[in-house]
Amino acid sequence: MNANPDDFALTPPPVDPLPFERLLRDPNVDPAKLEKFMALWERMQKLEAIKAFNEAFSAMQGELPTIDEQGRAVVPSQRTGTTHSYTYARQEDIIEIVRPILTKHGFSIRWRHV
Repeated sequence: MNANPDDFALTPPPVDPLPFERLLRDPNVDPAKLEKFMALWERMQKLEAIKAFNEAFSAMQGELPTIDEQGRAVVPSQRTGTTHSYTYARQEDIIEIVRPILTKHGFSIRWRHV
């Protein structure tokens, strides 16, 4: 499975507003420079978030077990009239087993409707 940081919720570190407060209150600060500083700070925060996600996800992966395939599907073939069956891990089994591990590492399950 390819993990995307946007697919998981990870608690962000608290932001220290003190440096910004000093800059915003200083009448001598050039607004263009302040805007560039804010853009740089946002990029740095994004990189830190990606780094935190990757570290937490890497630590979590080692704890994820193989989940038994207790679901079974039978699919009829319209072309041949025969059936094909397969087993799969049921969503409810996956969630029950994985949720405590996700929580331990600061992740949660989030649903997106496409």
